[in-house]
Amino acid sequence: MKRKFIFIGALAFVLFAFMAPVQISAQMSRQQRNARVPTIAILQDMVRNPLGHMVLINGGSYTRGLPTNQNGDPYEVPHPVTVRSFYMSIYPVTQYEFMDVLQGRGMFESSFHGSRFALNGSNLPAENVRWIFAVEYCNALSLKHRLTPAYTITGRRGQEVVRWNQSANGYRLPTEAEWEYAARAGTTTRYSTGNTITESQAAFNARGGGAWTSGTHNNTTPVGSYRSNPWGLFDMHGNVWEWCWDWYGRYPVGHVTNPIGPSAGEETRARSGDRDLRSTITVYQDLRVLRGGSWNSSALYIQSGRRNAGRPDWPFHTAVADEFEGQVGFRIVRNAP
Repeated sequence: MKRKFIFIGALAFVLFAFMAPVQISAQMSRQQRNARVPTIAILQDMVRNPLGHMVLINGGSYTRGLPTNQNGDPYEVPHPVTVRSFYMSIYPVTQYEFMDVLQGRGMFESSFHGSRFALNGSNLPAENVRWIFAVEYCNALSLKHRLTPAYTITGRRGQEVVRWNQSANGYRLPTEAEWEYAARAGTTTRYSTGNTITESQAAFNARGGGAWTSGTHNNTTPVGSYRSNPWGLFDMHGNVWEWCWDWYGRYPVGHVTNPIGPSAGEETRARSGDRDLRSTITVYQDLRVLRGGSWNSSALYIQSGRRNAGRPDWPFHTAVADEFEGQVGFRIVRNAP
């Protein structure tokens, strides 16, 4: 009886260790941070057991945003933020995961239609993903694993209203505050690599980026192709822009705890140097936050504290969103107990 008890206990421990997310320490070991591109077997397990491919980000405080001398916007004043603990996927959602979870639901086909890079590799990040499709992916994955979906979606296609149940245990998009906290991974520099970054450390365009610039990277790269940040998260700089939950708006003033962004999108003007200013000033409204930069971004746009935004209903294969063609994906998070 004693041997049987020991065997069952050992088996339970092994199963728990396999399924449980990695708990981060102040610094992941060098071996844990090495580049790690998932095989097809790992991709399959990422669908079967998403939590096993996430890390527990312990809550804490940091200074969000960029000072103006680091190309931050004057109205985005750096400010202290505190976030609670949460789980975050170590990779952006891959094409394999996106296809497996959403194929046949009407979102897969329209999301990838017209993309130059879609379906080129199972371990490439899903791209050309509209914000609403990222939200629906989170709900579908939650239901697949019998979890409470984080989002309630009402309204017809193109006019969806999304409400977030913050107490739900299902998968969801990170808030902007969570995303930057995880990207910084305890650092206070421009990048988690320090104040400089090279194309040997991330998938971005060191020659400057932009729709008409040819750089070393001219498409997405398999997730995990570069070393992770100190907390074990891959591709936080470059590869694809990542959607956040928040509407785009001015930062609050003073210390905030677990911010989730404004209740609606605020009017935003194209920044000096952006493509739209070559002919006129374009005013945007009702945008969702994008973070991290892409394979076509310059080093300026892949900084940990750099913000961008996009329309949640952008059809990426049209001229409306040509500047982001093949460059927008997402990663998932989940509440920690």
